[in-house]
Amino acid sequence: MAKEYNRAQRVGELIQRELALLMQRELRPDKKLGLVTIASVEVTPDLKTAHIYFTLIGETCPITEAVEYLNQKAGLFRHHLAQQLTLRITPQLQFNHDDSIEHARRLTALINSLQPAPHLTENQQNEAVSNPS
Repeated sequence: MAKEYNRAQRVGELIQRELALLMQRELRPDKKLGLVTIASVEVTPDLKTAHIYFTLIGETCPITEAVEYLNQKAGLFRHHLAQQLTLRITPQLQFNHDDSIEHARRLTALINSLQPAPHLTENQQNEAVSNPS
């Protein structure tokens, strides 16, 4: 079972590298998406489906439209991947937006909003943290 997982992981990394190069060539003239970055690729253990997580930098269109657009182009990307990779079956490509960067920004903003009050001494701050009520 572990062997299948390692193979799926290696195939995912290979697809990520090849797809990043392919998208640079294919999506270069397309200004509505901005810069598309492949964050990660998760391939199912049977190697039939690849879930591709991407981020957009400088996007000018809504994320739902970008997901729809990339999923429409998935057949073209799969065809090019089949020519580049030496796999018996090239996985179906399913694009999903990776929202981990936005989530990290929200968490950072939340943490930064919890700055200690400047008028409290260190002992008072420690008491406030240990006794929140």
